[in-house]
Amino acid sequence: MKQVFVSSCVLGLVLSLSACGGGGGGGGGGGTSGSSFTFSRMTSNSESRDTPSMGSKSEAAKALTADGTDMQDDLKDKDGYKLRTGAYLRVDSDGDVRLRIDGVDVTIYESDDMRFRRKNGVDYVAMLESPRTYISGTTVAERNALWIGKLDYANFGYWAVIRDVQTGVSGARIKDTVLAETPVLFYDGKKADYRGENLSFTGIAAGIVSYSEGIDNSGVIPLVGTAKLNITGNNRGTLVLEFPSYYTFTGNVDRTRNGGGFEGEFTRVVNHSSAPVNLPKDGDDLNKFNEFAGQLYGSSRNSPTEAAGEWKLGHSDAGKGESVTVQGVFGVKK
Repeated sequence: MKQVFVSSCVLGLVLSLSACGGGGGGGGGGGTSGSSFTFSRMTSNSESRDTPSMGSKSEAAKALTADGTDMQDDLKDKDGYKLRTGAYLRVDSDGDVRLRIDGVDVTIYESDDMRFRRKNGVDYVAMLESPRTYISGTTVAERNALWIGKLDYANFGYWAVIRDVQTGVSGARIKDTVLAETPVLFYDGKKADYRGENLSFTGIAAGIVSYSEGIDNSGVIPLVGTAKLNITGNNRGTLVLEFPSYYTFTGNVDRTRNGGGFEGEFTRVVNHSSAPVNLPKDGDDLNKFNEFAGQLYGSSRNSPTEAAGEWKLGHSDAGKGESVTVQGVFGVKK
């Protein structure tokens, strides 16, 4: 990671984003405060793969994204690929990946900051910078995490700002609390239409669980797992996301849209042994968030061979001061 200057206005923007939907919290699964956000967790249970050539702007964009997609083209542009918060990603002439807000560099990922992996037949790259410490009333060690999955015709991923509050109220330490609107989710590609056929895809899901149970038990954990999507001829279907030892989410595709889009809700949650907190088992009992949406992709509008999208679940108990949010992306193909 190259050290970059972060102006007070940029840091202020990042801080202000935290009010937009950042750190979620607790639930009751017996987690410990501040589970570590590391490369090993961002790439758990995945195969290593050779680092592709990243020596030029074109090589880097091709290594990170699918050919013929807007994201690949935008990464090579001087302005970059726009994320929903107004941040931009771009690749430099030497293959580094640059994250910017309002024209100011937030971080620059070099090859040592990247891990190229494959899971369930889908390639992805995880990027994580070393912590940078800020002191303003409290001490905060901050890191930018970037995760990009790559299908044949689509891309999907998240950007997350993670902070470790070293000192806080009454000296308490709240480790790895989400600072920004996290994760910032994205997916794009060569769109395909739904043509009424039965579709069955498998692939990968990734995301973050953020939780709190009062001031002394808060944290975030990156999740990597598998995804299965089925869409039937009656415009219905199922989405199953499985994160070994943590959670399994099963949802129903409620409807498909013109242009190959689809959406739905989760109906069932299974909490596994390593879940930091437990979510309600019945999707109808989730009182904050319960939704997923996606898009079909392929070589042409008439050939839907894969899909990508985003998902989000959340629950809170005001009486106990507990809250939890789990959200992320998925990418699947035939």
